[in-house]
Amino acid sequence: MKKSLLLIMSLFSVLCMAQKNENQCDFTIKCQSPKQAFSIILHSPSNDCTNDDQEIYLQTNGKKTKLQLLRAWYFDIDNVGNQPSVCKSGYPEYPLFPLVGSQVLMILRSSNRPNYDEVTAAIIDVSKAKVLDYQILGTSQKRSTGVLINGNKFKIQLVKEYLKEMRCDCDAAFVEGWMEFQIINGKIQKHWL
Repeated sequence: MKKSLLLIMSLFSVLCMAQKNENQCDFTIKCQSPKQAFSIILHSPSNDCTNDDQEIYLQTNGKKTKLQLLRAWYFDIDNVGNQPSVCKSGYPEYPLFPLVGSQVLMILRSSNRPNYDEVTAAIIDVSKAKVLDYQILGTSQKRSTGVLINGNKFKIQLVKEYLKEMRCDCDAAFVEGWMEFQIINGKIQKHWL
């Protein structure tokens, strides 16, 4: 009897783990902007993050639309910058910020293995369910992604340069700098400070 109960408990815990890990790549970002509520859904059709196949969907008023963004292995990141976000993914805020009208700026972080993670920015028009612009900002060696906002300008710290003179493939060979960008006519304009 004890052996049977132990076997059943073991199988149950394995089944629970399998269900919990089944969609480990998928996550949803819930947003409440001044104009409307919406969600961003990141979904991996293969349920395997390493396939770099996550697709991004916008859901508004019960309608789900696939956004024209690159497939990748995206990470659920926290907004640690100086301004609050209108979105949450679970408990933490996600770096997604309102712009003009129904436009939002979304900061994404994805695997760029074997190199550092890639940081990108997308301007999404929520009412049209359309990506207006998408830019690769650079790479980051930090675990956190912080965006500083000052008026209509955004700043983010990224890897600016790789020093080939260093005798290691280590963090000492990477120089960080501040990338500043702003949105002009629905397009991301960026430059190094």
